[in-house]
Amino acid sequence: MDADPATVISVLREMKKAGKGVIGMKIMGQGKLSHDPNRAIEHAAKLDCLDSFTTGFTNSKQLDEVVNKLPLLSVA
Repeated sequence: MDADPATVISVLREMKKAGKGVIGMKIMGQGKLSHDPNRAIEHAAKLDCLDSFTTGFTNSKQLDEVVNKLPLLSVA
């Protein structure tokens, strides 16, 4: 990321408000959250400024975890 999460999210919200589609990239925090994918996925899925996101998988098991986790989230 080019700045701290709060700053980036603020910019993403401005972009969304301006009618832009927003894709969150590499939500695992450059690998820093690879030990806790549930936290990363839940955070990204609940952001009001993202239309979709990528995770930057390092293996197929992570893909399976995401596919199984998303339907269980209560995203408002």
